[in-house]
Amino acid sequence: MINSNSFKTRYLPLYVIYSNFSAKRKTQLILLLPIFILQAISELLSLGSVIPFITALTNPELILNQIEKYIFFRDFLNITTPETVVLPFFIIFITLVLFAALFRLLSLYLLHRVTYSAGIELSIDLFRKIISQEYNFFINTNTNQIITLLTNKTPRAVNSILCFVHILNHLILAIFILFGFVFLSPLISIMIFLTLGVAYFIILIAAKNIFNKNSLIQSNNENDLVQFTREAFSGIRVIIIDKIHDYFISKFSFTKSIHDNALLINNFLGHSPKIIMESLGIVILSSLAFYLIKTEYTFLDLVPFFVVIGLGAQKLLPIFQQVYYSFASIESDYESSVQVANFCKINTNYAVYNQTKEIISFKKYIEFKNVTFKYNSKITSLKNINTKILCNKKIGIVGHTGSGKSTFIDLLMGLNKPTSGEILVDGIVLNNTNINKWHNCISHVSQNIYISNIPIKNNIAFGKKNNEIDSLKIDKISKMLNLDNFIENLKDGLHSYIGEAGNLISGGEKQKIALARALYKKFNTLILDEATSAMDNKSEELIMNEIFDIQNKTIIIIAHRLTTVKNCDIILEFESGKIINEGTFNELLEKSPSFREIAKNLK
Repeated sequence: MINSNSFKTRYLPLYVIYSNFSAKRKTQLILLLPIFILQAISELLSLGSVIPFITALTNPELILNQIEKYIFFRDFLNITTPETVVLPFFIIFITLVLFAALFRLLSLYLLHRVTYSAGIELSIDLFRKIISQEYNFFINTNTNQIITLLTNKTPRAVNSILCFVHILNHLILAIFILFGFVFLSPLISIMIFLTLGVAYFIILIAAKNIFNKNSLIQSNNENDLVQFTREAFSGIRVIIIDKIHDYFISKFSFTKSIHDNALLINNFLGHSPKIIMESLGIVILSSLAFYLIKTEYTFLDLVPFFVVIGLGAQKLLPIFQQVYYSFASIESDYESSVQVANFCKINTNYAVYNQTKEIISFKKYIEFKNVTFKYNSKITSLKNINTKILCNKKIGIVGHTGSGKSTFIDLLMGLNKPTSGEILVDGIVLNNTNINKWHNCISHVSQNIYISNIPIKNNIAFGKKNNEIDSLKIDKISKMLNLDNFIENLKDGLHSYIGEAGNLISGGEKQKIALARALYKKFNTLILDEATSAMDNKSEELIMNEIFDIQNKTIIIIAHRLTTVKNCDIILEFESGKIINEGTFNELLEKSPSFREIAKNLK
């Protein structure tokens, strides 16, 4: 991970982010360099054309005398008298000014187009990398941090890249303008550049620690704001009933105030030096004019000179301000850049991400062989599990809360890997090379039902495009689960939206939709983890009868209601991370006191 406290690695995050860009975007960013040089040349030419134009207006005889030495240009411009001097120089001046403006627009457009195109690619790549990680990654990572990273911090990190290129662009421009000024007056030119440059540098050094401190405050509080918002909306029932609105409002207000105050200070420090520099520039130019007018120069002698100086200052001040502001923005967004750069280092887990239509052969058994699992290599959840699940059998799993049932299922589905031991399917060890084939074999319903705010049809055929959905299959499954009556009573039927997380329907209906989704997928092993816990007894009985009528499929069921698993071929009883008994329902009633206790309390 990047050490944010090391000066040597100050701009390493930007390099890491740049390295993550595609070869095409890197090439495009490099090709901006000649565009910047051409822009600087056009600015220099437009600036240099001011003196001849002003001289043509104030002293055309001087221009006429000088151009007599260059017969070709005199004839080409058709200059014969003082009256004919102004028009050609006016046309040249306007042409060069417009040419410079067009180059500025082109440079600005290409810079933003390339940078933000790279930013889009970066966001997509980060999302791909994150979503392709193993299940354990999401268990151990704060999802609020990930959401903030993708929605807020990645754009700011990309903006830092943009600012860095802006600095390069304006430094090239400043060098060319300095080159032009040196020909006019080396001493004055160097004095102006040094004055502005040193002043902005001192301000940046003085404000740097403030930028960095506020950058960290913004980054941390953005994560908290997302967390508070999600918690408030997720717990809105409790908030309304217990009248704890003020608690969440207070937390949100406090965090938002700290975040925005840090943003306010950084924005103020980023923009305010321009006001100081403008005042300073006026003082310098006024003092210079006062000094020169007291010497041998006349007013007419100084007019062209001060027009160029004034125009140059008008161009130089925005350049130095932009360079300063870009540095300030990079410092202000440093923490965001560090976090984005750290996530850029994550590799896409192709063992999870790769798509395949192949399936692993499962015709005999699934075997857990000396399997132990520890969360974060510390908390032991399963201890030395040895068992076989025969193909096409109905397996029930029971046990008290926290006994290891769901962990067993997560291992079986390949979401987690054993800390020690092996899981085999027909004698083949499940690993990264075949886990996707195994995923193609299984379908499941978890305790935490996921419902998206999309039509019911799309929730059932989840992840499928509309033209890929088999409507006849959905109708068949809906009738099987007694979901068809519910759907028919909705105004838009299968096309009805059921709210975020399914909050417009009951828990039982959500579980039916989740079951329909599981049955819609082609599978040979169905895994149900408390899949009917929110249903009434009659609905559960009807649905479980339909589930048990499914032939030539392996079905694994976790349930607290023993009626749900009573007809299973084998029941595994878990306690404290171990399988303490297995057998039919009646066999466990005979030999297991703990099972009899479960049957007594939860029948």
